[in-house]
Amino acid sequence: MISKTIQNEIIDILYKVIIEKIIINVTKNKYFSILCDETTDISTKEQMTFSVRYVDMEEIEIKEEFLGFIELGSTTGSAIRDTIIKQIECYKLSLKNLRGQGYDGGSNMSGRKNGVQALILEDQPLAVYTHCFNHQLNLCISKACEVQAIRNLVGIIGTVSVFLSTSAKRTNIMLDIISKDDSIPAPSKTKLKALCATRWVERHDSILTFRELYSYIILTLEELEKMPDSETACKSIGFSASIKRSEFLISLEIVANLFSHTKTLSLVLQSPKLELSKAFSHVKNVIDVMDDIRENSVSKFETYFKNASDMAALVGEEIRIPRLCGRQTTRCNIQTTDPIEWYRITIFLPFIDHLISELKLRFNEKLSEVMPLEGLIPTHIDKYDESNIIKAAMIYSEDWSGQKLDIQSEISIWKKKWHNIQTMKPDTVIETLKHCDEFFPIIKTLLHLLATIPVTTASAERSFSSLRRLKNYLRSTMGQERLNGLAILNIHKNIPINIDEVINIFSRSSRRIKTEDWSI
Repeated sequence: MISKTIQNEIIDILYKVIIEKIIINVTKNKYFSILCDETTDISTKEQMTFSVRYVDMEEIEIKEEFLGFIELGSTTGSAIRDTIIKQIECYKLSLKNLRGQGYDGGSNMSGRKNGVQALILEDQPLAVYTHCFNHQLNLCISKACEVQAIRNLVGIIGTVSVFLSTSAKRTNIMLDIISKDDSIPAPSKTKLKALCATRWVERHDSILTFRELYSYIILTLEELEKMPDSETACKSIGFSASIKRSEFLISLEIVANLFSHTKTLSLVLQSPKLELSKAFSHVKNVIDVMDDIRENSVSKFETYFKNASDMAALVGEEIRIPRLCGRQTTRCNIQTTDPIEWYRITIFLPFIDHLISELKLRFNEKLSEVMPLEGLIPTHIDKYDESNIIKAAMIYSEDWSGQKLDIQSEISIWKKKWHNIQTMKPDTVIETLKHCDEFFPIIKTLLHLLATIPVTTASAERSFSSLRRLKNYLRSTMGQERLNGLAILNIHKNIPINIDEVINIFSRSSRRIKTEDWSI
């Protein structure tokens, strides 16, 4: 059996071989961005994941590579900034080539004065900060769900899901009820999913599953009401009454339909190859769909109301409005006897208005001073005034040689070239780079820089899955070097390793026993 010391030594060699390959590629392509996020591991230590994003100019492809976990002694902005700078130097990367930062929206990371992004901007003013688009979407949905009826819906679904799924007996009762049902089509799901504690965008599957199994949930709760256990029976009666309420059913239908759009957006925003311009385009498309739903709220809500009424009919209920009175302080008191109009005004409109306003507030292209460079993409060539593109290009004047007249000349020729082409034009930065030859050196550099700017920290966060698998309850005292070595081997398993090279490095170690040559 190999000793732990030898194990660690081999793991460390493999780690260094893989890291060296990644760093060579990053350095060869010059510009890079950093992606960081933090989590607490099983031993309650604060771990920061550190990744880089760069454009491989040979393959013309965006790459995001995990480089390791860093144990943080302090989570203040200045402490994390010092750690990041030290890590960049450790990997022999040049701070002067740093062109982007991607973090979550925590005050220690995104603060305008003492946040990590602000402190790094003092060292490198060209390191554009991007608040992770997925985190922003999560905040938008979280804020919109503060509407009372929607908040109550989410709370009830979470409580009922836990109540039915954490007991083997209750789960089996529900499975038995589903198996005896011969309706067509059969439900695609048979178990409820717990609501994600932090990711609002991930709650859509849980809500859709609850909606699909609604009639079975009612039957299960009615069965549990007959149980001799008084606590179970009482809870079942309460849950059954809660999910039969008209407000609950209407809210469930609204959220299921509107969340379907944000879920699609969330999945797209998790792509490591996503570009800033394309991300804004996807968000705009979702906002346009939401605006269309809002504009046609009467006809759209009639459809939602009919679906909710059908669900109510399955359990022998009907959609009613609450009792109206002359003065009401605890809920909306719209003076109408039409249930469709009452629920449209009190639940649907406040929720969709909140969601649209949050999306427009947080995803504002005007907040990014480099966005006019998007005008270099052929399909967006007339979106920005030429003066705005030049202004954005001058931000990176130290990255290209020449005068202002040079960039003006290149942009003029570039625009003329694409105006004369009537066939399908590139609509992404990467596709545009593939069509940009050496005749446009400045534009090629600007496109390279635009593609380097991060959009999301999803790639960095995926490393937390490896962290949980590697450093678990049985291995909670694992050292940081071993953790990083195993994480690199796990995450970068597709990077080829020359075993002979590893053996040679291992044999040259000062700890190896030197043998004499006794041959005659």
